[in-house]
Amino acid sequence: MRQEANKKGNPFLSGIFCILMFLLTCIFIGLLMIRAGNTAVIIRHTDFAEIIDETEISYYIVNTLNNLPFNEMEIDIFTVEEFIKSDAVSDEIGNVAQRYANALTRGDLDFHLSSDDVFNIVMNLEPEFSELFDHQMTTEDSDRLARTINDIVGFEGFRVGDILEDVGIGNTIPFLFISPYLLIFVGILCFVVVLTLFWLNKNKPANAFPLAGIPVLITGLILLAGWLVLNYYPHLLGETLMRFTRITGGVAYLLMLHGIVTASVGLIFSLLYFFFKPRIVKGKRVIR
Repeated sequence: MRQEANKKGNPFLSGIFCILMFLLTCIFIGLLMIRAGNTAVIIRHTDFAEIIDETEISYYIVNTLNNLPFNEMEIDIFTVEEFIKSDAVSDEIGNVAQRYANALTRGDLDFHLSSDDVFNIVMNLEPEFSELFDHQMTTEDSDRLARTINDIVGFEGFRVGDILEDVGIGNTIPFLFISPYLLIFVGILCFVVVLTLFWLNKNKPANAFPLAGIPVLITGLILLAGWLVLNYYPHLLGETLMRFTRITGGVAYLLMLHGIVTASVGLIFSLLYFFFKPRIVKGKRVIR
């Protein structure tokens, strides 16, 4: 009778762990999307020129770059955007974002890019700047450009602690979400839930594949739905939220990318049910 009761309880427990799998998958993908390593991808798929065109900051950047003594090109904001979106530049910006994230995880709230850091970045991007200005950059040119970039951005005012203070949050929540330990912990929980589903369905192990795969598939479809709305149907968000879609091109791309991967993993895992079930039935391992 106890064995029979366990059999009757398995569908209920399987359903609970199936829901838990969905929630954990959503959290895991959400943590993946906010990683600093995604900065370069977001930059390449965001229309910065459209956002800041005809603003004071746009005129200031363009005029400053055009007035550099070594510049031999007529630069506009769209040229700047193309430059920023190049692989080398966006990757370098992504490295800077990662350095800030690392500083936050180790509690270094005073971290900011120094003038030497900016100079080293400019030197790393010397080929790209030479192409931008149509001028072979010298060390003196790079030093002048580094000081100019520092003046434009003002990195001394971009300390980790200052950024958190401007946003109005403490460092605990950002540390929790940026720290890789939370991502690893959620990933381990997902693995434990999958193992538990197989244990709960040890009499019919093929059933565990869709129970674990369908929540992952649903998560991927939700991400793809978010991408479709942001990319093609922003009016569905309402007039207020629709204004923010101008700056969410990179986020929309991440939704699409993670959505395709997640949905594919969930679909493949679910379809394994049809691959294993005939073999299990034929071997008379299923209790009917």
